[in-house]
Amino acid sequence: MIIATAGHVDHGKTSLIKALTGTETDKLPEEKRRGLTIDLGFAYHELCAGRRTGFIDVPGHERFVRTMVAGVSGIDFALLIVAADDGPMPQTLEHLSILNLFGVPAGAVVITKIDKADDARVSEVEDQIRGHLADTALASVPMFPVAALEPRGVDELREYLVDRESEHEARTTEGNFRLAVDRSFLLSGAGRVATGTVFSGQIKLDDSVLLAPLGAKLRVRGIHADNVEAQSARAGQRCALNLTGPALNRHEISRGEWLVHELADFTTQRLGVRLQVLPGEARPLRNRTPFHLHVGTTDVTARLALYQGREIEPGGAADAELLLDHPICAVRGDRFVIRDQSAQRTIGGGWLIDPLIGSRAKTRAPRAAALGAMKATDANDALSALTETLPDGVEAESFYQAWNLARDARSQLASANVVEKTIKDEAFFFSKSRWQSMRNNTHAAVVKAHGARNGAPGVTVTESRQGLAEKIPMRTYQAVVEELLREQRLIREGNLLRDAALAVERSPEEQKLWEKIEKVLKRSGAKAPVVRDLADEVRTDFKRLQKFIQSASKAGQLVRVSDKRCFLPATLQGMADIAESLADSGELTVAKFRDGTGIGRNAAVEILEFFDKIGFTIRQGQIRKVRKPAAEALGAARN
Repeated sequence: MIIATAGHVDHGKTSLIKALTGTETDKLPEEKRRGLTIDLGFAYHELCAGRRTGFIDVPGHERFVRTMVAGVSGIDFALLIVAADDGPMPQTLEHLSILNLFGVPAGAVVITKIDKADDARVSEVEDQIRGHLADTALASVPMFPVAALEPRGVDELREYLVDRESEHEARTTEGNFRLAVDRSFLLSGAGRVATGTVFSGQIKLDDSVLLAPLGAKLRVRGIHADNVEAQSARAGQRCALNLTGPALNRHEISRGEWLVHELADFTTQRLGVRLQVLPGEARPLRNRTPFHLHVGTTDVTARLALYQGREIEPGGAADAELLLDHPICAVRGDRFVIRDQSAQRTIGGGWLIDPLIGSRAKTRAPRAAALGAMKATDANDALSALTETLPDGVEAESFYQAWNLARDARSQLASANVVEKTIKDEAFFFSKSRWQSMRNNTHAAVVKAHGARNGAPGVTVTESRQGLAEKIPMRTYQAVVEELLREQRLIREGNLLRDAALAVERSPEEQKLWEKIEKVLKRSGAKAPVVRDLADEVRTDFKRLQKFIQSASKAGQLVRVSDKRCFLPATLQGMADIAESLADSGELTVAKFRDGTGIGRNAAVEILEFFDKIGFTIRQGQIRKVRKPAAEALGAARN
């Protein structure tokens, strides 16, 4: 169990931990000189035999609330400390608000310095505190009057903590390993050490971890879990990792970063959240308001984006998005607090529903609906609701990442209402009803478009898609078409589609000529002969061949790139793929394209000019850039 203190400066938090554990948590020279906690302090003690309890001593001064927030992230139990002589003070109340916003599940109130107040004053302070606790998750926690230096009342508090520790159940190790770094230092003879609370998963010696958001790969060569050398560490433990890796020569690990499993290594700058504004705020929290966001040990500036209305009233709550100025690492379920732009006071907080909400949809309304779907407590239920909300599909990887699902959990994810499909080498989830609807509508669109072509052998993907009543993204539409082709509900010849039940009628002479042309063009590939040479090879009249190529091009069986050259659609698609690859590397020039395809310079120039003409590429000086996907441009190109 991890216990953290909270409370106003100089109310006896450090003295109480020393009385409970015998450990002095103020270790910095400045802390000892000034008599207050500046950084996080840590102590470990066996409250129960064989079970080590971790204590985190957080600073109480208003200037160090950021450090306090980092300290209470991921704790199991809070000790709210209030001095009997002072009573509840500003940081007492702010710390209480933070504990409540973080959803700390259990705790106790310790009234310290009772040796400096009479019984009446102690009772008065108890009543004051109980009033402040009334609307929080800690409303019914017990109170313990203590004089830590005598010590008086410490044994009673210790007995209570022993009972809580004995009842405490270790957290599950579900999810990928995530540790929020709160300290990092060099240890003589060992090297770099990073400490923090393990939020999820587990880690073992020699495992690889990634430093997020940097993404640098490190190796774990030593582990201390709850201040004891160990072979592994797990969720819910305080952990120190001795790390090694080339990245440490260039980057110093800092508070606010994360050490994570590779499957949890992603960043985001748009969070979908449930946000509550503290009731004590003097004014509403307005849309676009800037503030400091604290998640785990991370502190980053952000702005509010509301789905509805222009503000959240004090004490109110709303679904919203937080737009971050810098990328962070976070997953669904993480708790957060927000503090005003000057970092002077806590104004609200809540829980993270979807860290990748920005990838779900482009506009606000569907993103708001997607956020509602992600509120489900079970991943399967959330996936089912999400696919109903987002008919164009849910990217599998982003869903896995948002829920921090480990490999075994990913493989076990199953919903009776959801199907998984691979599109362009990426996995997507769809509702079964939506996928079936797209299949039926796609088949019907091909049949309808073909019927309107007045005897043509088929229609292109682009032509058939234009007839859809409800638009489907091109890459999804192509995936549906491919599935119908595999099932032989559709047939493709060249780049033309037709219903498998519909036979194509050609005259014997046309069919014979087509077979000859197709044979030559398949054999020659990208080095297809010019039209005049092709006429000689298929032994036909040049003018007759020109007329046939023109009609075959309009029908989609051939693609005519110039008056001199034509190609089979599949061949031209292959050359377009080469052009796209070269453009990605910034080297789509005539010379590079010529070398990549193995064709002559004149042919390379004609093909690239054709790509410009159909809008696939655009020329910028001596190089070309891709304007839109090749399949879309080629499908729409008709001569």
